[in-house]
Order: sequence, then C-alpha cells, then structure tokens
Amino acid sequence: MCRNLRSAIGVATLAAVLSLGASFALAQQTVPIGGGDRYLPVQSLTYDFGSKSANGYFVQEAGLCHVVLLVGDRVDVDAAFLPTPVRVRLALEPGQTAGLDSEEGQSLNFACGQKAGSLLVSRGATEELVAAACANRAGCRRLARTPQ
Repeated sequence: MCRNLRSAIGVATLAAVLSLGASFALAQQTVPIGGGDRYLPVQSLTYDFGSKSANGYFVQEAGLCHVVLLVGDRVDVDAAFLPTPVRVRLALEPGQTAGLDSEEGQSLNFACGQKAGSLLVSRGATEELVAAACANRAGCRRLARTPQ
C-alpha cells in the first residue's frame, strides 16, 4: 500500500508540474496582430527599444487596463554598475494609447483593448507610432522634446 501511495503521489506531482509548465508556456505566448502583440491580463511582456528596456504586465480592473512596467537602460551583464530602473504605472481606458520614447527614436505604444480585456503593444520608430496613436484622435499632437 505504501508503494501504491508513493506511486500515486509521484504521478500526481508529475501531472501538476506538467500542467503548470504548459500553463506558463501558454501565458508567455503573444498573438501578433496588425502592427503589434496582443497580451491578456498578467501575461509577461519584455521589449527593448533603443537603449532602453521595458518589462511588465497589465491587469484588468474597474474597466481599465492597469499597466505596470519597469523601464531602464538595457543591461550589460558584465558591467560593474547595473542601472536602477523606474516603475511606471498607467491606467488606460479602452481605446486609449500611451507611449514610451527612447532618445534614439525608438518607441513603444501601449493600447488598451475592448473592455480592457487585452493590451496591444507596438514597437517601432517614434514618428510612426505617434502618428498611428493620433490617427483617430482630434487635436492629438506630439509634445516637443526639450533641447539638451
């Protein structure tokens, strides 16, 4: 009986690990759609744009896409000094878009989907993404960069 119990526990443990692994693999996949990647709530997202990197997720709450990102310099693992990222929190209404721009002219757009059920992330040239985000919004314009 002890041997049967151990076998049953072993099989149950293996099944749990395999199902957890399959769930994790599915959660990491994105479905590419017209110019970007669509994410479901709590799916991990990672993007490099110019010299910056963004890692995060979003959750659906109160009809909004609540996006949480860690944004910082791309990391050289051999460097003696590792830069400290900043946390960015966004609350987007369905149909609303927010963007992050790098100094090198590369950007990310985050667009909240219908009923806040998905998040569309697009990566590309800043001018193109700003134009795409403003295409259906009256009075939308890019903020001027501060000269350095």
